[in-house]
Amino acid sequence: MPSRRQHMSDGNARNVFVGVVGGVFSGPETAAYPQSHGAAIKSTLAQDLIAANIRPLGHISTDGVTQTIDQSTTKLTAWGNYVLRTIESEHAVTYQYKLVEHNENSAKEFYGDDATVTEQQIKSGMLPIKTRVLVVRDGNRRMVVVIPRSQVIARGDQQMYGEDAVSYDMTIEAYEDEHGVKAYIYRGDVEYVAPAITDLDPATGPDVGGEAIRIVGTGFVTPTSVTFAGVPALAFNAISSTEIVAVTPPGDGATQVQVRAAGGASTPTADSIYTFA
Repeated sequence: MPSRRQHMSDGNARNVFVGVVGGVFSGPETAAYPQSHGAAIKSTLAQDLIAANIRPLGHISTDGVTQTIDQSTTKLTAWGNYVLRTIESEHAVTYQYKLVEHNENSAKEFYGDDATVTEQQIKSGMLPIKTRVLVVRDGNRRMVVVIPRSQVIARGDQQMYGEDAVSYDMTIEAYEDEHGVKAYIYRGDVEYVAPAITDLDPATGPDVGGEAIRIVGTGFVTPTSVTFAGVPALAFNAISSTEIVAVTPPGDGATQVQVRAAGGASTPTADSIYTFA
């Protein structure tokens, strides 16, 4: 008999994926989107999408993203109502989400490419076909839905009152690409590379600290700390996965700068030495 802690199904709880957090990216139909599992699951996906002009749309409501596959069928029957076969008459894949952050990207998504963060116009007509990428995370695991061709087909009501954020509720429909595919879904564990520092600009500064320096390198994904000989920076801001701006603490002489991020800690090298003078 199995123990009380053993499941008869012999399943693996780790295979249960929960959409804890995620986001939507949108860009022109001609944008270079991820076309492989490796490209979709890599730790620098967000930076790669932005570089391809596929922009983040900001925060999504707590309802997340809803995927709907709508399939209509027709039965072909013979004399006597004998069903010969069933064929598909219609097939549609839609995604519904609600953007709760007002920025230029979300405004363009809802009102059209002429919109700005400060001015929008409501017009008739369909919005353009775009490339969209949906990213859903559960801890270190990720699900990425790449939609090469999609279009906003419905825009929900906007409620403007004091108990909720003004949001952009929209539904997009996915269309077939040149391979007849409407959406590509990739799942896997994100493999983070260890951070590495390749340059400090400037590499010297006053011993009283307070100097803003630019740290250049790789693997700066979700950095958790920047230290100077073990002393935390007064402040730091991750500009991208390859650049951090940090404010130096007080120090003395040559010190090693270290960045800790999702992939671990950077290794001391000659390029990571900062000198307090």
